[in-house]
Amino acid sequence: MNIDLEIKEAIRRLLLPIPAETEDVCIPIVKTILGAKGIDDTMYSTYIKLKHEAWREGNNLDPTLKKIIKETLLEANTNFGQIVAEKYFILHQKLTINPLLSFDLSTILLSHLRLIVTFAKDEDMSASKIIRLLKSIDNRLSAVSWKEIQDISSILGFKPELNQEKVHALYEEDERIESEYFADSGIEDACYQIGEVSAGLHTQGDTENLLRTLTLGSGVHLPYLQVLYYQCIVGGFYDHELTRIYEFAPRGITANWLFAKWNNLTSTSNPVLNNLKSVDVLDENWARSKKPSEIEQASALVELLKGLDGLGFAALKELSAWIRRFLIRYINLNSVEGATVPKVLNTAQISRIFDLLISSPTATFGILEQRMVDLFTSLRHPREEGWRSRGLGDSVNANNLSTKKLGDCDFQNSVLKTIIAYEAHGGTMSRVYFDGHMRTLARALERRKEELEGTADLSDWKIDIVFVAYEFKGELPNTIPIGEFSINAKFITFSNLLQDVDFSTSYFLNALEVYFIGVINDRRTPAIVRQKIIAALT
Repeated sequence: MNIDLEIKEAIRRLLLPIPAETEDVCIPIVKTILGAKGIDDTMYSTYIKLKHEAWREGNNLDPTLKKIIKETLLEANTNFGQIVAEKYFILHQKLTINPLLSFDLSTILLSHLRLIVTFAKDEDMSASKIIRLLKSIDNRLSAVSWKEIQDISSILGFKPELNQEKVHALYEEDERIESEYFADSGIEDACYQIGEVSAGLHTQGDTENLLRTLTLGSGVHLPYLQVLYYQCIVGGFYDHELTRIYEFAPRGITANWLFAKWNNLTSTSNPVLNNLKSVDVLDENWARSKKPSEIEQASALVELLKGLDGLGFAALKELSAWIRRFLIRYINLNSVEGATVPKVLNTAQISRIFDLLISSPTATFGILEQRMVDLFTSLRHPREEGWRSRGLGDSVNANNLSTKKLGDCDFQNSVLKTIIAYEAHGGTMSRVYFDGHMRTLARALERRKEELEGTADLSDWKIDIVFVAYEFKGELPNTIPIGEFSINAKFITFSNLLQDVDFSTSYFLNALEVYFIGVINDRRTPAIVRQKIIAALT
């Protein structure tokens, strides 16, 4: 056989982490090293095989073979040959100490060292995710666990760990912008929002209902929420297999700092220690091992984490962020007390509040704008005159489709065969916003058709959509055909909304307490909204 081909074949049997395109670099290295020892060139391949077999059988590694391996690793790996060449033998020794790993299996694992370095260093992958990917391309690795990958990453200096300062900064950011994400959503509405995000990312599993199972009802098991929160912190930094619990020191200082954020709700010091002791992976078997009262929630936690595990890193970071901020919302809704707006206000105080609110956008995520629409439209369409309302008091992010409402709120009069819907916008309204609402309206209207047909032919119904904003920009159509309906669009400012309203009547004051102050004082409304109203009173 050609000597060059023999050398290449011998090098390949070493299963070194060498790219296929640079194998030829190894040939002159072998010739130079073995030639200097006076070995006949026809024995180069045999020499490599014999010395490797001796090493494999437990004898000391031949210095010449070690030199060949080190120099070929160094020259054949253009990106990180230095670190691979320097650490290869240390890694091999570390792996073979493990009684569960043979010499051959250690060699096979290290044949993927270039991928391990790339995944850990450049792709921010955890050991759990790396071994999952390696097993998908090499079924010889079935006995290897994430712990061996973690050992390799640690020796190479790429071990993924949570940095305490970065974790603190991430938590503070989540806490700061949680209201921007959820405005005045309660738990149900927030679950719906995350469900929509999850669906857009094509996550497997019903994220909305899994979160409902974990957070609603009297049997909520808070340690599972703590575990979910911690894993989503990890997902903010690393492409991790979140069903693997122990890779990121869940009993360490950083973990305990995060778990302490739940102290107002639960006395559990460390949920991992108390609920997941010696559990390597959260799966169906673990869930079924729990108490009967916890099995449903344990199963929901497993399914939710499995859904996250199925995402790419960008999608994982996005959905993890939504869930973290949702869980901060959960903590706040169940523990935070704040100043409230007085229920009884005089006419001067009421005037000051609404003079301020109609003058410019309130910067309250649309909350105060929607509360104004609720209040003043409820006065325009009293129940006593046959109007039936939908959506009054709903959060800004409420699901219109589930309630079939045509705007933030709407009023239906079956005698008049009329629906008037109102949509609040906390700024300058453009055609983009208009078109977006029309798409949602069409879906909600489709679900409402059966109800309307029970009263009259669809063609007999008159439907108006009133958009309320501070300003309007661009051409906005006045009539929009949707199926059997011809929708009339109207555009008014918040100042128009308040026209001819007497703040002193008992009718107004009652509506003010129910639809404005009462909703604003609810815990689901962020404290900054109440603070804005309280400031207007002084």
